[in-house]
Amino acid sequence: MNKGVRMDFFVVVAIIFVSVPLILFFEVRPLVSAIFFFALPSVYLFFRKKKPIKELCAGSLLIGVGFGFIFDVLASANNVWNELGSQLVFDYRIFGFLPADEPIWFVLWVLFVLVFYEHFYERHRVDRLSKRFLYIFIPVMGMLCATILVAIFDRERLLFPYAYFLLGLSALIPVLYVLKSWPHLIPKFVKTSIFFFFLYLIYELTAVHLGQWYFPGEYIGWVRIEGIEFPLEELLFWMGASTLVVLSLYEGLVDDRK
Repeated sequence: MNKGVRMDFFVVVAIIFVSVPLILFFEVRPLVSAIFFFALPSVYLFFRKKKPIKELCAGSLLIGVGFGFIFDVLASANNVWNELGSQLVFDYRIFGFLPADEPIWFVLWVLFVLVFYEHFYERHRVDRLSKRFLYIFIPVMGMLCATILVAIFDRERLLFPYAYFLLGLSALIPVLYVLKSWPHLIPKFVKTSIFFFFLYLIYELTAVHLGQWYFPGEYIGWVRIEGIEFPLEELLFWMGASTLVVLSLYEGLVDDRK
């Protein structure tokens, strides 16, 4: 890592640490926290080095909107997590149960993961989408439309016990496939995931402390840190595995797997 890139890393860390007291002092809402934790570092890194815009946009669309919205609908329908109306920037619930802020949050989250990964660990060549992208994009959009129709007309079909645990396990499938097929990606994935693990932990502690979100669903266990509780699934799947999931989908379906 050269001197300029190292400086960029410390600036990103500084943005995050400066954001924490601001978020706590002003008691901001979850989507505003996402702007501090995800959007501001993304903007900074965008201006620091040329990025593969087409790949980042395609990745954010496929993962943040396609897979992300499907996951979010299933999670929200099963009360995996929830937010009070007073914590929403847009006080509206899609389908009557999905907070309107969350799809925006998902896109900001995915975009930052991809921008961080591209900035620090990718040596980019040509900004060109993988041929696999269209082959998977169309079926995912079909799955998205089907999920929307079920959410509108028969929400009960979306319900199942221990939804967070089962959704988290299913999300690991692309990780296992990609890392088995292209093991040279493991070091880059692990380094990126370590950074985001600590970012998500900071985000979680501030969010639960402020009551930005809460957990009314069924879980396999709980984690308690300094009086703040959250489900074990949150530690395992969001903090621990979600970055691997995003990067696996990105390298496997959008980028070049190099």
